[in-house]
Amino acid sequence: MRLPKALEAAFQAELVAYEEERKVKYITSIERMATQKGRKEGRKEGRKEGRKEGRKEGRKEGAIRLLQKALQLRFGAVPTEIQEQLERLSVEQLEDLMESVMAQSLEDITQKVVAIAPLPSEIDGLEVCSDAATLEARF
Repeated sequence: MRLPKALEAAFQAELVAYEEERKVKYITSIERMATQKGRKEGRKEGRKEGRKEGRKEGRKEGAIRLLQKALQLRFGAVPTEIQEQLERLSVEQLEDLMESVMAQSLEDITQKVVAIAPLPSEIDGLEVCSDAATLEARF
């Protein structure tokens, strides 16, 4: 249904005045449906991404836990520096490092960890060793 031009102009003027007075934004049913559909799709996509990210994080946490347990069983207490370094590795790197659990010494593991992800020279202003020999010597 369409109003005559004169009535349409008067209606629009009244509508603008009403909206200004009430600070109400008029949303057509099509806009409302599109907004609802967009929100629904956004939530669906967000859940999908969240599940994917959660699986990735869980896989990494599991690999770290498994590697730490293997190191502990093989060598005893695992130095904090090595545990922190494991957190910086990717899942693939952690899986590759599992092969080293069969190494002859903790020194072998330390060298592998440092080779994959070298220690930063400083963390929060504290001096941190940057090679396997220094790290091994601390323990």
